[in-house]
Amino acid sequence: MRPLQNIPSFQIEGVEVSKVILGCDAFISWLYQSGDSPFKGSDGNLDISKVLEVMKISVSYGVKCIGLSPPLIEAFVRLQDKTDEEIVGLGSLQEWTCKNFTIDDVPLANYDEEIKASVRQKLPKGYLADLAQSNMPGLEFIQSFFAPNRATRPLTQSQIDSIGMKPEFFTRRLELYKKLNLQLVQFGGTAAD
Repeated sequence: MRPLQNIPSFQIEGVEVSKVILGCDAFISWLYQSGDSPFKGSDGNLDISKVLEVMKISVSYGVKCIGLSPPLIEAFVRLQDKTDEEIVGLGSLQEWTCKNFTIDDVPLANYDEEIKASVRQKLPKGYLADLAQSNMPGLEFIQSFFAPNRATRPLTQSQIDSIGMKPEFFTRRLELYKKLNLQLVQFGGTAAD
């Protein structure tokens, strides 16, 4: 495989972003969902050196935008120290546990099945049947997301309209990203779903 040194880019509010963004979920989802990961160190914590190595290789291939969540900040800061490249950090407001995202002050984590039911209801007709017959990698995880654990009704429009984020979480996260001089922040993960 030959490196793409000039990955095309686009602008968001005047910030140049490569059209390939190195996301953060592959690095950290196991921290919240348990399981094993190549980024899990022998001490059971995130192996920052492995994360940094993937970040450096990605930048060498032309990726100039990296999705960030608090566990990845140390690797990102080290990367900035080790490269002359202009790397854009894309701060994430995601939170796998969904305790700071709420419906009428009840954490979204308490609505896990209702969220899945809401997403399932919007899927194209026949999608789940086709998925069940597929043999693509990672299918168990995808099926576990769409397969109901119990009969559940989707969220009502009123519940969806009342989804909010705890202001102190939002403020803390923005303060962290401001210290890093990040200019872009995105929602992601289950909260966005």
